[in-house]
Amino acid sequence: MALKVMLSSVRRGGLGPVRDAVAPVLKILRYEPLRFEDVTNQPVPPRMVCVELVERADIYLLLLGAEYGDAMPDTGLAPTEEEWTIARNAGKPIVVFRQSGVTPELREAEFIATTEAYATGVFRGTFTDTGDLLGKLEEALATAVESIQPMRLRPLTGQLAVSWREDDRRFGGSGVVLETHMVPVGQIERLSATTLRELPTRLARAGRDHGLFPEGQALSLDTTEHAAVAQTDRGDRTVSGVAITAERSVTVWSALQTQQLGAVYDEAQIAGQIARDVRLAASLALVPSEDVAIAVGIGPIDMLGRVTGPNSMTFPFMGSGRGAARLEPTGAYPTTSLARIAPEIGAELAARLTLRLEQRPS
Repeated sequence: MALKVMLSSVRRGGLGPVRDAVAPVLKILRYEPLRFEDVTNQPVPPRMVCVELVERADIYLLLLGAEYGDAMPDTGLAPTEEEWTIARNAGKPIVVFRQSGVTPELREAEFIATTEAYATGVFRGTFTDTGDLLGKLEEALATAVESIQPMRLRPLTGQLAVSWREDDRRFGGSGVVLETHMVPVGQIERLSATTLRELPTRLARAGRDHGLFPEGQALSLDTTEHAAVAQTDRGDRTVSGVAITAERSVTVWSALQTQQLGAVYDEAQIAGQIARDVRLAASLALVPSEDVAIAVGIGPIDMLGRVTGPNSMTFPFMGSGRGAARLEPTGAYPTTSLARIAPEIGAELAARLTLRLEQRPS
């Protein structure tokens, strides 16, 4: 079956004929092109059609030129940037070509800067005209195809330190919380104090983009000489947050949903939450190491329950004497594949977490 390539760009500024030329070449290269122009009438808004195309695609191909497009009234983003954000957050292999020899308008220049700052999973190139672009497509797409590989776990050569939340009182408490940690493997350069001071706003934006923080919700932004933090606060309880240490370890945490007297443990939801956290951490592009390790924990577990009926829950871990269930890193994942393999990572770690919870304390 042919891999699907979503072609994303405006038609303005001379890119319309380029789009029309790229589509048949994709077919010649044995890819299936996905374009808004080729979609028949749908009983849904055009935005939903574009979102569905991105979600169906195996590879996302973005062409950038001089014009940005019309910003949507609710997000303030043009459809092309919305599509790029969806592809990035979904971990799609991304190929970006920027047209040279043109002067981009302000919003387009800002969008170009955003794509060029996003290092994970992006092939970037330039083209002068249609012929130049068509000559570069095959190699660029082949590079993207190579990134579509099964999840692989490399063995760790030593033990890694994980900053679990109970060990960091700045995070506060909020009932039962799932925490995901991304720890760089190998030697890395520490973040300077001046860099850390600039990061809380970036953490907040990433948290909103990935659904950790609702749009418009007030956040608490903080920096110390050791870490930068963005988190939501309700009184003295931290509901969710994201932090990065000077050693470039990223932590994402959020409270589990509650029902009746306790928090609900649902393995599928836990898997999705871990996948979201991994993609959020990867999108920051602040971990320069080739490999990273992932650790997850959940706690306190006394009030962690399972739904047994429409109006009933059991609390199998009450009185177990265990404050938290934690999975230390057992291997390393390739940094450039994190966003794409996040669902696999989430499913595997959620399954392991369930088994850990079901272990009887010795």
